[in-house]
Amino acid sequence: MLNGEKVEGLCSCSCHYSDSVGIKGTSHAVNMVDDPERFSKALAISKKLSEVEWALKHPTIFLIGDNKEFIDELREMFTMNSNFIVVGYSNNGYEAFENIQSLNPDIVITNTRAPEIDGLLLTLRVKNHCPSCKVVLYSLDNTFTQEANEVGADAYLLMDLNYTDIKSAVIQVVEGQKPNNSLL
Repeated sequence: MLNGEKVEGLCSCSCHYSDSVGIKGTSHAVNMVDDPERFSKALAISKKLSEVEWALKHPTIFLIGDNKEFIDELREMFTMNSNFIVVGYSNNGYEAFENIQSLNPDIVITNTRAPEIDGLLLTLRVKNHCPSCKVVLYSLDNTFTQEANEVGADAYLLMDLNYTDIKSAVIQVVEGQKPNNSLL
């Protein structure tokens, strides 16, 4: 059904793909039909499905931190990597949580010492609001390792890691693994 209009016999669908981060989706094929108008509708449906499927298999990320340069570099790294979609970023935990509630990202990457609501309390709130959301905490030191584990963080990284290591850790979190470089 498209916009309330029943469209029959236009698309066949099967669920069989999986990408490098283990997210499965639907592949689809448009069957030829004699009616050009119906075929045109099938093509439109197919395009919309492709866009939705692309978004479904590319994890969404929300970034939080008060170090603008660090956040900008993370945002650029994840934006340039076509496997992720950065849906938002904030310089404080309060504003971030409001956005996270409406955006429901797959991954939240936050500083332990984010202003207004620190990363530990933010992690607790995010995990209560959306238990499937993965949270990666980062810090200058390992001061909050035990607390990060207690509030349910999926990883705890040091800011002195290079961006390749951070990206690798996030991919491992998406795959449901504890990153090798996580302090948890």
